[in-house]
This record gives sequence, C-alpha cells and structure tokens, in this order.
Amino acid sequence: MRILYVMHVDWDWAKQRPHFIAEYLAMGNEVVVWYPFMQKRTQLRKNPSSGLKKIPFLFIPYSDQSSWIYKINIRIYKIIIWMYIRWFK
Repeated sequence: MRILYVMHVDWDWAKQRPHFIAEYLAMGNEVVVWYPFMQKRTQLRKNPSSGLKKIPFLFIPYSDQSSWIYKINIRIYKIIIWMYIRWFK
C-alpha cells in the first residue's frame, strides 16, 4: 500500500511520535513523508530514515502573522497535496 504521511514537524527535529508512526508504517508499506523544512536549522539533528522517501516543503515566511498570507499558504499546500495524491495513484 502507498501512504502519503504529512507531518507538522521537521524530520530532523527531535524524534517524536510522528517519526515513530512513519517508521512503523514503512515496515510493510511504501511511505512518502511530507514534512516542513525549517529555515533555522542550527539546532536540528539528523534522524535516520530506513525505507522512507522524504519530501520537504517550505513555509511562506510570516504566514502566521498575516491572515491573507496564511490563506495563500494553505491554498498552495492543498494544491501540492492534491498533485502528490494524483501522482501516486
């Protein structure tokens, strides 16, 4: 089975529950992890990934401070996720 796993934390951030879930799902499935790429990467660490294809995405800067930038950001992500789903079918 193919799974598109969308995370809310950077893959190279401290290993948390979403990381373990993605690794567990990858044991018997084809998993693509879509995660946010943090611009400030000084405190990040490398988390190994076996059997996972990782695709980072970027946030539009200051989207949390402006409602219209946030709406544009969400619209872009919806289009990108729709494209990934269509591509993996």
